[in-house]
Amino acid sequence: TLANLDSYIKKDLKPSLFYHSAYNSGQFERKQFALPFESNPVMMCINNDLLKKEGIELPNSSWTLNDFYSICKKVTKDTDGDGVIDQYGSLGYGWEEALAAYNVKLFNETGTEAYFNTKRVRSALALVTKLKSLNGNYNVTLKDFDEGKVAFYPMTLAQYRTYKPYPYHVAKYSSFSWSCVEMPSQKPNTAKIQINTSLYAMSSKTSQSKLAWEFLKLLCANKKSQQQLFEESQGASVLKSVMNSQASKNLLQNDSFGSKALTVNTLDNMMRKAKTTPKFKSYNTIYEKAGYLITKSLEENTVENDLSDIQKEIEEELKKNHSGIPHGGFVIRTGKTGWNKENNHVIEYSLKLDSNPEFTSCVIVAYARAAYRLYKEGQSGCKTVFDIAPAYLSAKDGAELRKSLL
Repeated sequence: TLANLDSYIKKDLKPSLFYHSAYNSGQFERKQFALPFESNPVMMCINNDLLKKEGIELPNSSWTLNDFYSICKKVTKDTDGDGVIDQYGSLGYGWEEALAAYNVKLFNETGTEAYFNTKRVRSALALVTKLKSLNGNYNVTLKDFDEGKVAFYPMTLAQYRTYKPYPYHVAKYSSFSWSCVEMPSQKPNTAKIQINTSLYAMSSKTSQSKLAWEFLKLLCANKKSQQQLFEESQGASVLKSVMNSQASKNLLQNDSFGSKALTVNTLDNMMRKAKTTPKFKSYNTIYEKAGYLITKSLEENTVENDLSDIQKEIEEELKKNHSGIPHGGFVIRTGKTGWNKENNHVIEYSLKLDSNPEFTSCVIVAYARAAYRLYKEGQSGCKTVFDIAPAYLSAKDGAELRKSLL
């Protein structure tokens, strides 16, 4: 278990040093269990040259979804007259970006309620569908962006700072000029910026709590350490003073994308507007399932009919999460292959149990069986579940397994 840091913070640390969202990411049930270390906000990267060619002014921080869609619609065209669209508005703008633009909250703080079947969610997902329809059936790729054919591409700060276009061995950076602004919102300056924050905490069982706390402060609240982190890592510092320092300004002005591509002011504004992710039991698993269902609905163009079903399915997951002993689960893993990551793959695992205690006891017995077999082979030492081959778990021998399962 993690130590509650509230008493330590009250004595010698000012929460106001940190960006609000970054600091709150370390809270659970209004108690501080971790300090923020590094944040990774999402921003909109813009092909300046493409917009200039089309006679379009660069967006500023107060731009709206109407501005975004209007520009995408204007630049999406067949530029060489062969009847095929070869210039595009956006790449990678999906349901998460749209929900953030509408400032949608999918769950309450305690994870007892979900809000998927709402007007705002429908409007956000309708925008994603409209953007996709601009390109016909073509799937815009990163290669298109690298070649200067795409106006907008949402990137995390880490993606931006490590960006290398295709093909990697030919050019270090793209030839067109860049700029980065905050993501567009439904109404001016109302969007919540998507952000991920890494945290550090200490064990409640540590015998060196004072030393551990000093180390936490050194990592997370020390300006020199955080400045070095911003210079050598890919994300943003969680300290306001570091993100507004002259050293940070110089670093961004001297990056390979140009002195005006990304500014300290832009980053500071994004960090201040970042939204805090809910923290409740099984949030990541439930959110991943919701993402899978929404993505599938968008791909099949059945959002209007599916949202009520998605709402019910997520509500059932939340009920299981708060009903005492869960008796099932649903795990989804996705991946991409291909030169341009154009092929999507999904692996689904589901678990439905009449008796969770009985199932758990069977798992324990299976691993006891594996431990005995390893002992008979003369193996010893610490093993994790990743180290145990499935054949060691089954009561059947190898011949029976091959006969019944292969």
